[in-house]
Amino acid sequence: MPNYFKELNDYLSYDPVSGEISWIKPPRMGVSIGEAGGKDKDGYLIIGFSGQCYKAHRLAYYLKEGYTPENDIDHINGIKDDNRWCNLREVNRSCNNINSVTRKDNKKGLKGVCWLPSKNTWKASLKYNGVNKIATRKVFNEAVKLRYEWETTYCTNVCKEKSPAFLYLKKEGLI
Repeated sequence: MPNYFKELNDYLSYDPVSGEISWIKPPRMGVSIGEAGGKDKDGYLIIGFSGQCYKAHRLAYYLKEGYTPENDIDHINGIKDDNRWCNLREVNRSCNNINSVTRKDNKKGLKGVCWLPSKNTWKASLKYNGVNKIATRKVFNEAVKLRYEWETTYCTNVCKEKSPAFLYLKKEGLI
């Protein structure tokens, strides 16, 4: 974050229990004391400061910890505007992607596992640090196990509890 972020504590207040960020000193004309920001097209809360727009969860992290991490800040429950401190965690990009919303066209509801009708097989995939892991399995459960194996190998353990593959395998008694 830029050097002028040292001034943030003079302008913004963060409540870690509610997750709200509010202006305590308006930075310019037309801004009122109280709730800050709006939402971007993806549903994240954003706040304008010194001519730039910032995602509120990154500002919350800065206001609480005094720095913003180089890694992603993940919303644990997947709700993009829930900036309560208990819902934010620093994770690598792979973990953050695992915790993202499953695509609507995913028939099984398991991120990283899909049916390939042209090959009559299940595809397991995982992207981490710009590298794609892709393999096919004839049996759905085997594709899920492979996806989970990759998650535990390449992603942080923090992700495990939120992984759809982990939750499915646990529910089915396969782990």
